[in-house]
Amino acid sequence: VLDDGTPFVTSAVRGEGRVVLFHVSADAEWSSLPLSGLFVEMLRELLSLAPGQGALTPDADELDGTLWRLRQTLAPDGTLVPVPANRDPVAGPELAAGRAGDGLLPGLYVRADSGRRAAGAAEDIVMNLHVAGDRLEPFPPPPPGAVVDRLAGEESLDLAAPLLLIAVLLAALDAIATLWVAGRLPRLAPRSKAAAPLSALLALAMTAVIGASDAVAQAEGAEAAPRDRVAEREVSAAAETTLGWLRTGDPTLDEKSARAMLGLGQALTARTAVEPGPPLGIDPDSDEMALVPVIYMPLTARSIPSDDALGRLSRYIADGGMLLIDTQGGAAGAGSADAAAMRSVARALNLPPLAQVDETHVLTRTFYLLDRFPGRFRGGRVWAEAPPEGRQSAENDPALPRFDRVDDNVSPVIVGSADWAAAWAVDERGRALYPVGRAGDRQREMAIRFGVNVVLYALTGNYKADQVHAPAVLERLGQ
Repeated sequence: VLDDGTPFVTSAVRGEGRVVLFHVSADAEWSSLPLSGLFVEMLRELLSLAPGQGALTPDADELDGTLWRLRQTLAPDGTLVPVPANRDPVAGPELAAGRAGDGLLPGLYVRADSGRRAAGAAEDIVMNLHVAGDRLEPFPPPPPGAVVDRLAGEESLDLAAPLLLIAVLLAALDAIATLWVAGRLPRLAPRSKAAAPLSALLALAMTAVIGASDAVAQAEGAEAAPRDRVAEREVSAAAETTLGWLRTGDPTLDEKSARAMLGLGQALTARTAVEPGPPLGIDPDSDEMALVPVIYMPLTARSIPSDDALGRLSRYIADGGMLLIDTQGGAAGAGSADAAAMRSVARALNLPPLAQVDETHVLTRTFYLLDRFPGRFRGGRVWAEAPPEGRQSAENDPALPRFDRVDDNVSPVIVGSADWAAAWAVDERGRALYPVGRAGDRQREMAIRFGVNVVLYALTGNYKADQVHAPAVLERLGQ
């Protein structure tokens, strides 16, 4: 700030980075800062705040004749720990490489000498354990004759089954001995009478052993039963409304899609009668999709599904499901799937003719009255199935072609490029994960409202297009 309190340098966190503004002009009209050496030093200090950067490492000439003391170093768990003050200082040129090595521990080094320092000289140096381009190579095999010793012993041996068997047999012997001492067992002479209780005890012991072996086998085979887990997941999806998202194999993209469906589900629960369960990640090559009414499909240049997956998705929308395809490139299309890829996907999905969603489409009034459909980007167009010509004015005209529709005339696909997932995504506490729009505007709210409309449009059908609602809707629009 200036002497009178005027903000001079301001900063704000944006996502994983930080925006810093210097409130001066490029000339010396009212401040000579851009033309001074101080400006360079301010930029140097600013770079030291970048994540993972720390202080910049000077070259060997700048460090010649200087001494540096290690103040903090890395513990085995990666945290910084203080270093005893009696550790010998290190000559400056040894730090010029910027990499820890033999006798040079990683950590934070500070000036240890009291000599004169040049303007702009570094006050501390960060020595990294690794630098850009380093690779961890596997440990080479030991030379012949070397003795190899491991921290951990040999692989553990599962003794549950034999120990349980021994315990059951000992319990059976203990029961027999107790009955014998109490005189409850006949003497060995009348073998026919003694055989019955002994046989019963032996059968009981064998039954316990078999039961124990089955339990151990079931425990060992629990991880080898993916079908059971899949069945459990499908039962859970069928028991409640479940929103789906398409797995792409890209961890970052999949995490965003999962968080987006979680956030959209929370919005539906808070605002409508729809209370979705946990969102379901769909593998289009193998998973059953019929139980999910809406699937969010991020379509970028690196996430185009295989031909088999596109064939299964085509059957899914033909059977009444809905795909919300988001190319995530905004109006400019940067980073989205290119036009040729989008056309190939459209052909493989056997999409119907599409038309731009306008103010007359039922999607604009399914739950909220909307006139735009933003996400992280705004200004893009949204496309849905084009209605047959004359559908609005001649719904019952026998001249129109008839189709065996199972989706109540709901569009099987909605296509856009606004990156709605970024606007819907939340963390475990329900807080937004990605910056959307400018502070104070309603862009994120309008994106959430669009998501609510899409889900209710898929669940309730086209009933809002009924002319009975037209007067009330027109009255609302006119207010």
